[in-house]
Amino acid sequence: MSILTRRSPRAAGLVVAVLLGLIPAAQVAAQAAPSYDTLLERLDQLPGARVGAALAEAADARADQARALPNPSLSWSAENAWGTGSYGGMGRADTVLTLSQPLEVWGQRGARVRAARAEAQAAALRGSQSRSDVASQLAAIYAQAESALRRYTLADEALTLTRDDAAAVTAMVKHGREPQLRAVQAQSEVANASAALDEAQAFRDAALARLAGAALLDAPVQTIDNSLLDRAPPAPRGAIDVALAVRVAEAEVDAAGRLVDVERKRALPDLSVTAAQTRFREDREQAYTLGVSLSIPLFDRNRGGIRAASAEQRAAEARLDQQRRDSEAERLSAVAGLKAAGSRTRAADESVVAAEEAYRLARIGFDAGRISQLELRSTRSALIAARGTAVDALLAGCSGNAQTPDASDAASKTAADDGHGHAADSTAAKAETSKVPDADEGVVQLTPEQIKASGIDVVAVGRGGGGSTRLSGRVEPSIGARASVASTVTGRVERVLVAPGTAVKQNQALAIVVSGEAAVFRANAVAAAAEAEAARLAHGRDKALVEQGVVARQELETSRARSLAAQAQAAAAQAQAAANGSPDSSGRVRITSPVAGIVGNVQVTPGGVVAAGSPVADVADPSMNELVFTAPPALAAQVRPGMTLEVTVPGGSFSATVTGSAADVRQQGGVAVIRATPVNAALPPAGSPVSAVVVTDGKDGALSVPADAVQNVGGSSAVFVAVEGGFKVQPVLAGRRAGDRIEILGGLSGSERIVGANAFLLKAELAKGEAEHGH
Repeated sequence: MSILTRRSPRAAGLVVAVLLGLIPAAQVAAQAAPSYDTLLERLDQLPGARVGAALAEAADARADQARALPNPSLSWSAENAWGTGSYGGMGRADTVLTLSQPLEVWGQRGARVRAARAEAQAAALRGSQSRSDVASQLAAIYAQAESALRRYTLADEALTLTRDDAAAVTAMVKHGREPQLRAVQAQSEVANASAALDEAQAFRDAALARLAGAALLDAPVQTIDNSLLDRAPPAPRGAIDVALAVRVAEAEVDAAGRLVDVERKRALPDLSVTAAQTRFREDREQAYTLGVSLSIPLFDRNRGGIRAASAEQRAAEARLDQQRRDSEAERLSAVAGLKAAGSRTRAADESVVAAEEAYRLARIGFDAGRISQLELRSTRSALIAARGTAVDALLAGCSGNAQTPDASDAASKTAADDGHGHAADSTAAKAETSKVPDADEGVVQLTPEQIKASGIDVVAVGRGGGGSTRLSGRVEPSIGARASVASTVTGRVERVLVAPGTAVKQNQALAIVVSGEAAVFRANAVAAAAEAEAARLAHGRDKALVEQGVVARQELETSRARSLAAQAQAAAAQAQAAANGSPDSSGRVRITSPVAGIVGNVQVTPGGVVAAGSPVADVADPSMNELVFTAPPALAAQVRPGMTLEVTVPGGSFSATVTGSAADVRQQGGVAVIRATPVNAALPPAGSPVSAVVVTDGKDGALSVPADAVQNVGGSSAVFVAVEGGFKVQPVLAGRRAGDRIEILGGLSGSERIVGANAFLLKAELAKGEAEHGH
């Protein structure tokens, strides 16, 4: 019996029509996201960019307002009116009409206008910086949305692979080739993959919603056609290019300097011109009065305002210096990050190719029954992880390297004419500045009195040649007399058995560490020994059965190989436990000293956690100390074993014999290390400073200067050479350093006289002069 009624076909037709009508609407509602370049064209419509543009417009309007002249004032007064007697009413009243106009004749208006223009320029640059920040945020959201889409696709592919593998496992279970447990595990993996797909879909929808909101899109998006992750990131800013943040800080310094000028102008007197007309009603006459008023800055000289503006200027200069350093650090970090991201992306792509090939081979082997389900699951997990890592690498390469609009256009607009004559004044100011004669570049002008007051010491450049050389060093334990004892396992420190200064013997316990890892090592050793014993007994039984003719000799050889393998594994497990401190069954490990001596620094405390390889204590034998000196690298070839040193210590002096001399490449800049032992003398405790004198043949032509003489000026090494009227910066090529001397490889002829002590004062004075010239 049919359940359809007469109205059923009509109702079905209506449902089909409604569904067909919804298809275009769904297609319109779910659109593709515009490309990142298209979104950049609409950047000025985003709220963050509009905020910066509005603030720049406000600053420009204040600059226009600053050009306005002060308003005049008009006043009217009546004298001798509404009194008594003949002065009643207005009959004999004298009326005065006064017009007063303030004049800005001391440059107040010009200073105010220049300060407002400087602030407008800084605001324009800050607006450009806001656009750049908004573009970077938009790029990050765009890249995250695209990565979420790719992760959803990868999760869908992972679910498909997992279902295919589960179907193959189910087929093998039906044929009896795998236990039922494998089928249950496969279905669990399918459920986990399905949940991961749902989670990836949620992240995708959330990321696309954030993209639609950030880009002010009218409709939600479901796809991204133009990839941003696959786009090659732009090259970082060059070393000679000025960062936008630095330009903003420079503009703020300029604005702060202009405000100082404004505050100084406020301390000047206020000048006003007054014109008044007086009407005498009784005589029906009128007269005029002209006057000039000038305020006297007797009590208020605006000193506080000037100091505050100067302090704000110094703060702006400090921010500029910090911003320059931060911008350079960010540039170097971006260069390194871009290089690392490229390497990571290439490695991820190669890993995906290898993982896909490994999964393909594993699936073939699994279908052929040669590979287990565990190996197939491992290769599938590796493939899924490699694909996810590739997406992460692309996202990391895109983060921070997105193409953002260049702020040079906005900055150039600031310098261009804005319709109010600002550009012309700026150009004139620059032309006027260019007329100022510059002092000799790199020269610090100082008088003899200033040199003496600063404590600047002028010395000659040192030359090589035979003579004595003073060395500095200290007493150190001999190489074989000291040991840094480290923990062999990761665990909790249960007890500390020694303290600094404790005398210990060789193999004496220093601390006891309780470690789960050590307990595992001990358990593995015991289990391996048990397996070796079981394999030995099985081999004995097979040998007896072979003699009786019950078991084939092949099985005896197999059991013998298993016994030997089990014995080797037991020996390896026992060696591993011994290498990790021979723990007991509870995982306790005794950390022992490999040498006898005195405990120095104990770096663990009871209850603390120590990692494997972390130091526990230092042990040194105080009876085995030696002298260690540092010297210039050129001295290493001149000092030979057997030479005599004259050593000086706080308690006196003694002779020592050189035991070895070589260059230490581990030290920055390279130095020579000279080791010596005393001759019939006792050494001070380890760590005591000592000095020595060694007589060498020397090497002609080598130049050296005091270490304090070499300063970093403009990113390169330089010294200050004495010239007429001051000191001049001389770039040099510095070699290796030893003690308080630095070898000079180029830049000096040897006849100059340079600043040895307090050269940093000249560097600071030079930087101060450049900063003042820059303003």
